[in-house]
This record gives sequence, structure tokens and C-alpha cells, in this order.
Amino acid sequence: MKIINLKGLDYDSENIRILHYNGESVLLATQRIKQDVCWYEVIRYCIETEQIKLIYTYKIPEHTFWIQRARVVGDKIICTKGHFENQIEIEVIHQITGEILTNYRIHTDEPLGCTMIYINEHYFIFATDIEELEGDKYQYFKENGIDYIYYLADLVEGRVYPIRQVNLLKGLTVIHGLIDEMPRCKQDGKDYVLFNECYMEDYEYEEIYHLIKSGTLNQAYVKEKEGLYIIELEELISSIKENRPFEPFQILGEHYNSGWVRYIERKNNLIYYRIKDFETTIERIYQMDIDTLSVKEIKQIEHKKYSGNLIYGADRVYQEEYTDRVYLISEIEGTLNVKIPRKRGMHFKGYIDERYMIVTWFIDIKDDNDEWDTRDFVMVYDFIEDTIIEYESGCEVFKDILLLY
Repeated sequence: MKIINLKGLDYDSENIRILHYNGESVLLATQRIKQDVCWYEVIRYCIETEQIKLIYTYKIPEHTFWIQRARVVGDKIICTKGHFENQIEIEVIHQITGEILTNYRIHTDEPLGCTMIYINEHYFIFATDIEELEGDKYQYFKENGIDYIYYLADLVEGRVYPIRQVNLLKGLTVIHGLIDEMPRCKQDGKDYVLFNECYMEDYEYEEIYHLIKSGTLNQAYVKEKEGLYIIELEELISSIKENRPFEPFQILGEHYNSGWVRYIERKNNLIYYRIKDFETTIERIYQMDIDTLSVKEIKQIEHKKYSGNLIYGADRVYQEEYTDRVYLISEIEGTLNVKIPRKRGMHFKGYIDERYMIVTWFIDIKDDNDEWDTRDFVMVYDFIEDTIIEYESGCEVFKDILLLY
């Protein structure tokens, strides 16, 4: 495990995202406040020298860090600025020199929403908020219970296209809105994307199943279908531009009211996803090789056996359990099994090198002005040495890195 302590380097940051790690350095996006001005910064941290280099920075309004986007693509970083009311600005910069290579501006008729979904360096999807807007232009969306419009941005053409397929409009939000991308793969020289059509949290969809089964809810009123699809990129783009349903290249799983289908994450050349059958309560974890598109089942979880909160991470599944005084974390079909005294907001963050468990928590205290202040803490439990180290810090876990800030 490598520990990067930005606080120890006198680099104060309020928010942080890990963008890229190549074994020698880490690219980070951070938010800093200097002289009462909020700045978005892209920095490089060198593992060997423990030095920080500023690559790129710009001013942002306070509380807008999480609607900025920076993504590493080869030797470039694509920075998407989402804090303007009716405009998105995209700057492509060189990730070594910080030189601005290309600049785009996209104007919208509606206020920007928070969601931006990366496809590749030519295409991305963004949302605008129409909840407070009226008029014929928005009637179609309002009739379908939609308070936002997704647009496809084509940076090659310099144009945007409204997405009108309801399954894309509604189905993109849950998984893709969280991971900020449509995962990609390549087969026979063609580019493909994964689309996970889902509309609710896990427990919400299962509650609907039980309401239908008990006769409390009429199944005819439930239109949502869960699915995970591989779509040729060219087919997805043309279907949006032509306002027609897309034709999937491969269906990895579908459920209508009887189960969920959820993408987990990509790890190297493998993509992981999970499918649960509500009737049997059995959830199966699958991995797909992005080079061959071959799929195999790697794990089964019988949910009746577990009462805690399940945390999914590629090929591993962890269970969190709480009592009044004790916090328990265990790996399903694994070796991790820890019981420690419970603290407020305690949450499992990661398990590194089959040795280090990372847990976070927080406390609220009053400062000198009698105002409440939240302090974050990180605990590192070393299984081999049976030791615990604690830090007063925020943290991110990425591969074998523990980042403290």
C-alpha cells in the first residue's frame, strides 16, 4: 500500500478526485480556496520525489467542484466545466505541460443539470433541468414524467442532439450518472459501449416486486425494465441523431419486475456486473472479457443469508453490519472478517493488498465561535501486524493507494 498524505505536504484541499495512476505518479483533481477564491486544480503527484506539480487551474463558484469533470485520455486531459448556467465549456489540455490544445463551448436553452456522462473524446452526454420550464418544446418530456433533458454532444460536428428515447432518458440516470461514463470495449475493430438501463436503487425495485406480488400494486402501472446491453457505438450515436430505438449488439441480462441487472465496475480488461432474481433471492456476479466478450459466472449470493449492507467491488462483495457498539465488516466467500468498536458514520472504504482495511468515520464538535464543525477520520487496520493507525483526514482509495487530504 502506498500512502499519499497531501496534508503532510502542506497542500490543503477540500475535495479531491483521483484521475489516473501509472505506478510512478498520480493525477488528481482538487478544490482549493485561496484568499477566499475557490479554484479547481489538476495536479500531478510524483511517488518517488513526493512533489506536487500544478498542471491546470481555473476559478469556480463555491460548491461546484462535483459538477466539474476531468478525464485522462492518452496524453490528454479533457476538462468539462459545468458551473455556467446555460453553457458548457470543454478544454482539452496536454497532461504533461498543461497546454490548452482545443476549446469548445456548447450553449443550451435550459439551465445545466449535474449529470455528465463521458463516452469518448468525441462524444459525451449532459443533462439540462426543465422542471421549472413550460412550453410546447417540453411537453413530450413532461408527459413522460421527465424533469430534465439529456443531450448528446458531438464535438466533431460541434452540435448537440436531444435524446428522446425514454429508456435512455430515464435509464441513464442511476448507474451512468454515478460513474460519469458509458464503459467501452472494442471488438473486431469496432467500438462498443455498455448501457445499464435501470431506474431505482436496488431496494426500491425489489419493494415494487413485493407490492406487485402481494396485489397491492397493479403490474400494468410499472413500465420500467432493467437491462444491461452492449451497443455498437456507431449504432447508439445514429439512433440518438435519428430519434429511433437502438439495436443492441448483445444483451447481457434483462429483468421486468422480477429482478435487477446492475453494472459494478471495470477492472483491467474485465467488466463485472450482477443479476438478482427476486423470487429465489439469489444474486449472481458475472465477469465479461472485453477482448472476447465472453462471460462467466464467478459468484453466487443467497441474500436470505445476509442481513447487512452489501458493498460491491468488482469480483469482491463485502457485508457491513452495525450494532449499538460494534461495527462488523466481512467479505462474502473471502478471508476479511473484522469486528471493531463502532464510531459515528463508520463506513468501509477499501481493502488493499489482502492486508490493509480502510474505514472512515466523523465527529461533530463546536469550534471557538460555538459553531459546529465536522472532522473526518481514517483508520488503517493491518491484519499481518495486527496494528491500527488513525489519521484525522479525508481519504480516497484507488488500487493500492490510500490518499489522505
